Amino acid sequence: MEFLKNQIKKIFPEKIEVFPSITWEVINPLSPAQYQYLVEKRIPIVKIIISNPWNKSIENIQASIRVQDISDWIMSSCKKIDPKNLVTLKFTPLLQQEKLYSCEERNVNFEIKISFEDPRGKVRNYSDTKIVRILAKNDMIWSIKQGEFEEDFSQLIAAWVTPKDDEIQSLIHESANNVNAKAMRGLVGYQETEYISEMKEKIKLPAKKYQSIKIHLRQGCQISSILTNVDGGSGNDVNFALLNPEDMVIFERALRLSSQFAIPRVQSGYRINFTAPVENDYFLLFDNHFSTFADKNIGVSINIISPITHGEIVKYQLKAIYETIQQKGYNYVNTPISYAPGISQRVKRPSETIRLRGGNCIDGVVLFASCFESLILDTYIILLPQIGHSIVAVREWKDSNQFIFLETTFTGSKTFEESIRIGYETLKKYENGAKWIGITEARNKRIMPLT
Repeated sequence: MEFLKNQIKKIFPEKIEVFPSITWEVINPLSPAQYQYLVEKRIPIVKIIISNPWNKSIENIQASIRVQDISDWIMSSCKKIDPKNLVTLKFTPLLQQEKLYSCEERNVNFEIKISFEDPRGKVRNYSDTKIVRILAKNDMIWSIKQGEFEEDFSQLIAAWVTPKDDEIQSLIHESANNVNAKAMRGLVGYQETEYISEMKEKIKLPAKKYQSIKIHLRQGCQISSILTNVDGGSGNDVNFALLNPEDMVIFERALRLSSQFAIPRVQSGYRINFTAPVENDYFLLFDNHFSTFADKNIGVSINIISPITHGEIVKYQLKAIYETIQQKGYNYVNTPISYAPGISQRVKRPSETIRLRGGNCIDGVVLFASCFESLILDTYIILLPQIGHSIVAVREWKDSNQFIFLETTFTGSKTFEESIRIGYETLKKYENGAKWIGITEARNKRIMPLT
């Protein structure tokens, strides 16, 4: 009897009326910044789950997906799915960059096609379409709430930091001509350097008079001062010396007492080279008391090489960039919010902010952060959720625990020093809940600049 049943089953197989369970998920909505991050991290955008309900395997499973008008079909396959088992196929379609970044937000169709052989060897087909919202290229989704859970995407703001953009590189080259950058022989990042200051003075010195130039020198400062011109009287000469405060007092006392104070009498071309043993005020002295009638016309060139701290090296570079942007006529302009779901904001790319000469707080922050990262400075974007604001910070030196905080919204109206002070005070007031987004850390997580 059992033999007969088996023969009947062979001749009349069981009916296959059920169909595999096929479910699929796609990230929705999808922003260009999210997409770029997912591609860099090789995180799937689409997941297809196929369950086998039968007591026999299904074979030759093929699944394809495309984004209509934005990507080609891509396929994934599986040799078989065992009875009562399932398989998950994952896809990250390669979207056409010019279409992904060139348009405003819009709906697109994600399409899937699946084929497989059921236990009887019959080829089955399945297809489906889902509508996905592709956000505008400048839409930044800070977070999305799903039920009780809120997913934080704030670190993706690092994608708007674009140090290699042509506009940023051009701005850096302009900043290198700023007086603060020139004084350090350029924008040097975290490299040791010195600060070089130069000045030229012309002095008209009457007979029987003296004049001095007070210069504050740090310990180790090197000063080189040369007389470029001395005219007047038969000798075309002048008494010329560099005095510390004590010697200056002695000189002035000597004049009052009509006593002698030895000072070299020199002519054009004479140079004084001096290294300050201690930090103090020093005086370049020009004395014409020896002349009864002749006034002196004097030209002097002064060159000072000052040792500077690590924090000052960084600060002078930030100031050079700040003043260059300021000179371009940068102004604070509040810009429209995004209409993307969740907590979102429309953020300009730095190149657009440069072109428009203005933006809101986050626009300014990513602009400055792009410049600072270009110099390989350890840069942070600090979000202040309490007031819906942001500032930018830079580590004072490699491995230092000290930072320089910059408020960017006053670039058009306040000095660099004022914006530094305001940045520090703002963070101190609202540091509870502040989010620090390290650009280097973001790059290590494959959050790369938007293309």
